[in-house]
Amino acid sequence: MIARARRREEVYEGPYVERAPDVVVELGSEEGYGLSLVPTPWSLQTPALRWLEGPELAGGRGRGMNGIHRPEGIWIACGADAPGSLPAGARLSDAAPTILRALGLPFEEELDGRPLGAPPRSYTREEERIVAKRLRALGYLE
Repeated sequence: MIARARRREEVYEGPYVERAPDVVVELGSEEGYGLSLVPTPWSLQTPALRWLEGPELAGGRGRGMNGIHRPEGIWIACGADAPGSLPAGARLSDAAPTILRALGLPFEEELDGRPLGAPPRSYTREEERIVAKRLRALGYLE
C-alpha cells in the first residue's frame, strides 16, 4: 500500500476533533523504507508527482526528507527495572506521569496519563550535577 486516507474521526478523539484536518494521508513503505513527500520549488514546472533525481536524493533540510515520523513513536528507557517494551494500551499521555514517578517527583493524580511500571528513582548529588551539566550544554538550563 502506497498511502491511505482516513477521516479525522478515525484518527483523533477529544473535544477539539473539529480542528483537525478533514483528511489524514498516511504514507506506506516501499521495500522497508518509509515514503515521504518533499516540496517542489514553484520555479520548476514539473508534474505534481515525479521521482527525485541526482542531487535531490541527498535529502537534508530544505532539500527533502532524511527520515520520517511514525505514529507509534519511540520509548527509550534504561536501568535494571526498565521494561523491555511498553505495556499494551500505553499512550503518549502516560509519558509525563511515568517520568515524574521514575524521578521520585510529585505529580497530579488528575493527569490524563498513568505511570507505566517505572519505579521511583532518586539521583545522587553527583548524578544531578552530571544531568544539569548536560542540560546546560543542550541549552535547556542557564
